[in-house]
Amino acid sequence: MTKARAREIAEKLSNRQLEEMFKTAQIKIRDWKQPSFTNRGMSKGTVFNVLSKGGFDTPLHIRIKINMVMEFEEFLPKEILYEKWPAKKVVEHQEPEFLPVTVKPESEN
Repeated sequence: MTKARAREIAEKLSNRQLEEMFKTAQIKIRDWKQPSFTNRGMSKGTVFNVLSKGGFDTPLHIRIKINMVMEFEEFLPKEILYEKWPAKKVVEHQEPEFLPVTVKPESEN
């Protein structure tokens, strides 16, 4: 997942949804010693503790939410994770109007 996509998801999530994601992760993760996705120097268990330490009752900074989503994205509800991206804007196109070009004949030497 890219940071841009994680940010889009994080901006839409409430603290309750993040708390549910963490509760699901707490139940489903078996190997807490594997390296973290967001910080390879820490284990998933350490990152879980750091990110959930402040609780979910106070407003969370967007950077914390982004890290939560990037680290534990597989535990988000599927309808949130695979929400459709907005349709691409139709590109306006015009044929180029070329400038007149005068071609000089090659001189023979």
